[in-house]
Amino acid sequence: MRNFTLDTFVQHLEDVVASYPVREKLFLKEVGHLVENEAKKKIGHLQPGWQPLAAATIADKEKKGYDFNSDHNPLYRDGTLLHSIKSGVMGKTVVVGSSEDTAVWQEMGTHGKHPIPARSFLGSAMFESKNKIQLGMREWFENTIQNKKVSTNELRTHVETYQP
Repeated sequence: MRNFTLDTFVQHLEDVVASYPVREKLFLKEVGHLVENEAKKKIGHLQPGWQPLAAATIADKEKKGYDFNSDHNPLYRDGTLLHSIKSGVMGKTVVVGSSEDTAVWQEMGTHGKHPIPARSFLGSAMFESKNKIQLGMREWFENTIQNKKVSTNELRTHVETYQP
């Protein structure tokens, strides 16, 4: 534990306050990176709670010559959806999403002549990352208060390797 005089404590607090915006943005970027990667891991693999692909979808993938695994790669055809998943920070908000219309159709499901059952990959990735994010936030806060320098790779490794 570090010993402070009143003057050194005031200086420490000023340093913490000055470094806060940069540290906050770094942490938010890492949260986005984590959720983005978790969402991408779901693409092409049947997840708990998802309905298997319809026979017509499987036949269409076979007809078009797509490679697939035993699950028939749900949400994956040519990689467009997978590679469209991005993360970023807007102010104090982490944004993870896709610019593809198919992302909304798959996440929420559709109704009509050829309904698509909901297969959440973005929302479920955020929900399933909650414990890792909370642990990372605790570590980030401790490092911020102590004004410790933490590299992006250290933070990313710490957040991604947490197991509840």
